[in-house]
Amino acid sequence: EIGIYEMQNKFILTGIGITFITLIITFFVSSYITRPIILFSKGVQMLASGVLEHKIVINSHDEVGLLSDKFNEMSNNLRQSYEQLEEKVLERTAELNASLNLIRKDLAIAQKIQSTTLTSNLTEHEDLEIVVRYVAMSEVGGDFYCVNKLNESSSRFFLADATGHGVQAALIMMAIQGIYDSIKFYE
Repeated sequence: EIGIYEMQNKFILTGIGITFITLIITFFVSSYITRPIILFSKGVQMLASGVLEHKIVINSHDEVGLLSDKFNEMSNNLRQSYEQLEEKVLERTAELNASLNLIRKDLAIAQKIQSTTLTSNLTEHEDLEIVVRYVAMSEVGGDFYCVNKLNESSSRFFLADATGHGVQAALIMMAIQGIYDSIKFYE
């Protein structure tokens, strides 16, 4: 015959054993469930920080495994898109630099043309000392000056500035200069 105390001890030991087994099972089940969530969280953090090569390794053939495969596919697609974008940026930058160099060369030529149109024979005025300094606001501008000796006692000073700056103003001024050249010696 088993006494009440022995029976009570067996129930307590059985309860402790069942509780211990339940805790172990709970630990493994919760690890099985939370491990993929932790891996996904770290993966998202890695992607957000710019590490596009990061892969999540979950060896499972259920929805979690499928989700990790899709995450890795997305990560790979992002990396490829980023690489393609970098290539396009490099190509566009090279194109823009080539265009910019061409524009700079054209502006240098326009600047030389404009500076030759602004130089006039200022030494033909013996009784005047004329000093000119021309500084365009940009490579070329809409400024024009000319001093013409009309006769022994008269000279004409013509100073003009087209509105604006740059190539457009320079072209307008070239047109004005062309008109002025045709009438500059009329008294």
